[in-house]
Amino acid sequence: MRVDIFKRKKSDGFFSYLLVPEGKNLPGEVTNTDWAIEIRGIDIDPDKEKLEIYSIPCPGKQIRNKGYAISNVSLV
Repeated sequence: MRVDIFKRKKSDGFFSYLLVPEGKNLPGEVTNTDWAIEIRGIDIDPDKEKLEIYSIPCPGKQIRNKGYAISNVSLV
């Protein structure tokens, strides 16, 4: 699956990451924050348990459920 990855700086100096399917707009619920493009058109395995480099759990499941995947979420 090809995705675009966005990032935004958190108050603690770390970053949050957001994946959207390649070429899609940012979802409405996140457009009020300062997301900047990190990389466009990267291939990921949507079935991976976690996209380690960006700390995104179950990226494929998140994208199927809500149209995007984000770091630092609980999938309980």
